[in-house]
Amino acid sequence: MSAPRPLVWVVATDETAARWARALEQAGQVALPLAWSEVLPLEPGPALAALARGDFDRVLVTSAYAVEVLPPGAGAGRPAACVGARAAEAAAAAGFEVREVGRRGAADVAARVLAAQPAPRRVLFLATSEAREEAVEALRGEGVRVDRLDVYRVAVRPAFATELERARDPAAVLAGSPRAVDALVKAAPPGRWQGVPCVAPGPTTGAAWRAAGAAKVVEAAGPTPEDLVAAVGAALGEGGGAR
Repeated sequence: MSAPRPLVWVVATDETAARWARALEQAGQVALPLAWSEVLPLEPGPALAALARGDFDRVLVTSAYAVEVLPPGAGAGRPAACVGARAAEAAAAAGFEVREVGRRGAADVAARVLAAQPAPRRVLFLATSEAREEAVEALRGEGVRVDRLDVYRVAVRPAFATELERARDPAAVLAGSPRAVDALVKAAPPGRWQGVPCVAPGPTTGAAWRAAGAAKVVEAAGPTPEDLVAAVGAALGEGGGAR
């Protein structure tokens, strides 16, 4: 009986874990999506009031969840700058007019907003309560006023630890964010992940892996499924595409 093929754990939010695992499967890998989090909407009133006023040049959307937790049509033609294609699709579906899409993360979307003409002077940031503020800091550093409103929070799924315990040991682990790394580290013994290649969609998550004690960290060239497939292939010794 032949040994089972190498397994890749994909630890991310629900939709992202499923999407990345599909991309890996289509590329010939064996991938197990492990959703670490659940999204808990917060009171939408302040965000809806701000959108109704419209006294800003952009709405910054760094996650699809930031608009999916709002009522349908909440965007009402307001101009938006989004991190990634998934957030852009959700913003457009909610009625926003998507002006910029940063496909390489928060710094990319901040650069695109700052390059816009006329230059935006006030931005509304629809965020999770745990959001990192790389894009916000970049905008504020250039004199842009950024008003942050938290519209949802993320919590670790109660079933996450049990699902990890039942999964067979991985040959590599792909984590979608520093919080995904943190959730995995708290839920799984180090012996199950510390000695295998740990893959990150960018340097921030790569740094989280290193801080957690990962022996080998592979950073993808970017957060697209194609970038991540290449990075996982590199982690498993199947080619380049990462750094």
